[in-house]
Formats: sequence, structure tokens, C-alpha cells
Amino acid sequence: MHNNACQPGKSARIFTVESPQPMNTYQISRDSLLAEIVTALSNDERFVAAWLTGSLGRDDADALSDLDLNVVAATRHAETLCDRPQQVSAGTTAQRLALISRFGQPAVIHENHHNAPMGGTFTFVLYRDSALMVDWILIPESPRSPGCCSTKLGSRFLRRPHQNRINSETPRSQSEWLFSG
Repeated sequence: MHNNACQPGKSARIFTVESPQPMNTYQISRDSLLAEIVTALSNDERFVAAWLTGSLGRDDADALSDLDLNVVAATRHAETLCDRPQQVSAGTTAQRLALISRFGQPAVIHENHHNAPMGGTFTFVLYRDSALMVDWILIPESPRSPGCCSTKLGSRFLRRPHQNRINSETPRSQSEWLFSG
């Protein structure tokens, strides 16, 4: 179904799509994507740590929450991965596009580095086939990043935001923990 919304001199089409799928389909797809990202990035030497912020990081996510993913780029890769040729853009660099595209074809990419930590980047991605939304926040490695406690799991370290002590218990779910090396 579509409606025409008119403004002086302009018209727009607004499409409404009704989904026959249950609400938790997005959540299941999101959690699957997160597991795929964790596996891929924890085995990629360019990245040394990652953690979630936003509602998933605060443990108050719902079935439609997006991923707010903070990823620390290793020092020798940070210059290219955290390059900011423009502060705000409807695209990204070739290096970030290659990273983002490993997990699906982007339908929308919007960068606004005003939302990024110092020296880092902020890239919103809406993936075409899944409609999953990810805020990719890339941060250059420094002695102060990522700044949270760790738990060893296998040969990699996993980090959870807002943790005040070192904890040796196994994560309850893949989305609760990410990696650090």
C-alpha cells in the first residue's frame, strides 16, 4: 500500500509493508548476525576487542533492538580502518565497506563521525536482505581502550561492558560477550 505525501513542489511515496513473520524473527536474525560477527572479527588480526553498547550492552534490549557494536582496530590497521575523509557521508571508505559487506549487502550506509569516539568512526548500516541495523563504531587501539574487564574464553578474551570486576563464569549467550585479545 502507498500514499502520496505532498509538500510544496515535491511528492513522496510512503510504502507500508505488513510482515507475516513473527516479531522474534528479527531478534533471531540479529543474534545470528552477532554470532557471525564475533566469530569473524575474533579471528581477524585487524581487531583486538569488541563490545556492545546501547540496549544490548545495558541488558534491556527488546526483539527489535539494533546492534551497537564497538570494535577496536589494532594499531597497525587503525589508520585505514578509522580513516575519516568526511565527517558526515552517505557512504564509507573502501576498507570499512569491505568489512561491513562481509556480513551482508548494505541497503543504507550513513556515517556521522560526530557520534564517534575520538579518532574513531561511526557508521550506521541497514542490511538489505535482513533489514538488520548495525551501528559500527570503530576505535583505534590505545592503552585506554576498551576500558572494561575481561573474561578468558579459549585463546581469546571476551569483554562485557559495564563490568566492574574480572569474572570467570561462562557467558550466558553469544550476544552477551564479545572478544578481546
